[in-house]
Amino acid sequence: MLMRYGDVRKATADTTHFSSKAGQISVRDGSPVAEKVRQIYAAEGWLPVHSLVNNDPPDHGRFRAFVDKAFLPRHVRAIEPYIRATAEELCRSMPDGVAFDLIPGFSLRLPLMVISHELGVPASDLDRWNAWAMILLEQMNPDLAPERELELTHQVCEMQQYLARRIAEVRAAPGTNLLTHLVLAADEGQMTMAELLSVIQMLVPAGHETTANAISAGVRRLAETPDLQAKLRANPSRIPAYCEEVLRLDAPIQGLFRRAVSDTEIDGCPIWAGNTVVLSWGAANRDPDKFPDPSRLDLERRNANQHLSFGAGAHFCVGNQLARAEMRIAFETMLATFRSIQIAPDIGVASAPHFFAFGHSTLGVIVER
Repeated sequence: MLMRYGDVRKATADTTHFSSKAGQISVRDGSPVAEKVRQIYAAEGWLPVHSLVNNDPPDHGRFRAFVDKAFLPRHVRAIEPYIRATAEELCRSMPDGVAFDLIPGFSLRLPLMVISHELGVPASDLDRWNAWAMILLEQMNPDLAPERELELTHQVCEMQQYLARRIAEVRAAPGTNLLTHLVLAADEGQMTMAELLSVIQMLVPAGHETTANAISAGVRRLAETPDLQAKLRANPSRIPAYCEEVLRLDAPIQGLFRRAVSDTEIDGCPIWAGNTVVLSWGAANRDPDKFPDPSRLDLERRNANQHLSFGAGAHFCVGNQLARAEMRIAFETMLATFRSIQIAPDIGVASAPHFFAFGHSTLGVIVER
């Protein structure tokens, strides 16, 4: 496990010695039930392939090039009015002065509605979509029991069939959303169905679960610090800086796996070919050599946006601009709508255990207009 900022950033960008094909995410090569998993995919869906997070250059570049087309900055700017309108609608539905859990109705709902809208998922299917995202996130657990992996594989195939129907609809009647951009880009690049589905499967949990965790972390910090609320209400231009500090301190994904492809070393520590290496972005974000007084939220921190919560190098998160926009608009809207945001002690705050995902399962708040 690498924890220091310099070591983590170097290894993240070093595709010569460290491969993202670690056999842990989506394509679980080392699983004891790998053959049974392949049989299920062959019969019910499409076998996932190495695409984005779990791929290396130069093949990674082929996938990244067509995904980049779908995440152009102008497209993110174009959907900001939808994000803001959705955030405002969700805030209007919050009870005034009554304790409630913020996560299902706001932290999760906002990015879930945005990514679902962009992937052509109707409102009636949002709960199914969220369940599939949780399944894909659960597959990242290195301690996943073989029986559970087989159960999840059947459910992933169900999601694949659902997406295949959506893709067919887009080809018949293209729109302007993210799914249309992905499908058209894939068709131009002669992407197979298995490859296209693998890319979309990477975007499903990344498209809302991680952003939901970041929004919850930011709202919790606001609720616990009235002075910070006042400061940001008085100067909303500091909210982007606040987003960066929240991402640094509460990275929604605390790290990822790499596999050493040859014998190497880091600062005298030998790493042998085939070893699994954990890149701890969460620890690197609190390295005092990079971020002085690292546990303090500092709106004036000059290098806050150099955190590793979106990765680095070739694998820098393709959806970072969308996530930042959703966070910024969520905080702007809540601060503009409510004069007070507090933690609700009767409900409290709880975290969900996961090897990499870092976020709240419950966030009790009381808001006052």
